[in-house]
Amino acid sequence: MPRRKEIDKVLSYRQIYVELVRTAPAAAPRPENGWEARAAMALAVFQFLAVFGIGAFTGMLLSIGMSFGAYWKSLSPEALIDWFASNKKGAAKPLGPILLPTLIGLGGALWLQWGDPQARWLWAGALASIVVLLVFTVVYFFPINGKLESRTMPPAQVPATIRQWLSLHWIRVFLSLLAGVLSFIAVLR
Repeated sequence: MPRRKEIDKVLSYRQIYVELVRTAPAAAPRPENGWEARAAMALAVFQFLAVFGIGAFTGMLLSIGMSFGAYWKSLSPEALIDWFASNKKGAAKPLGPILLPTLIGLGGALWLQWGDPQARWLWAGALASIVVLLVFTVVYFFPINGKLESRTMPPAQVPATIRQWLSLHWIRVFLSLLAGVLSFIAVLR
């Protein structure tokens, strides 16, 4: 088993676990019960939450852009306002339960792999992509949705607004895809 001084090197928990398993003699106890195994298990859970959460979130955004978007474009301005008013937060309801575990997974993976510069940048980039996406959503999309839901947007503005809404929505899809790619690369490292 490696000495404690060797373990104290700045390595990710996965690297520590792999090194312990590689250097341990066959008769030596494996680290299944040690802090290394618990850290490796926690990292795996955080990585799972991050990657699958981002995948689900990206899928929701794609569904909104492709399915809802096509439907919204087919509606008259009055019908679209009626749809938003009767489906307040309908499309966004599942996003919260998906986003919370995703953010926990990204934050946990970043924290556990902080000592690994490559992993740190990958996880930080994924987390930053999701944070930028959320800020963009709150600053731009929520106010427009609110105007449509409250029926305060004039019907004459609806077609241009929904075209812009859908065009800018693809930026959110891109940011979510970017977060997914970065987190997937971080896991595969």
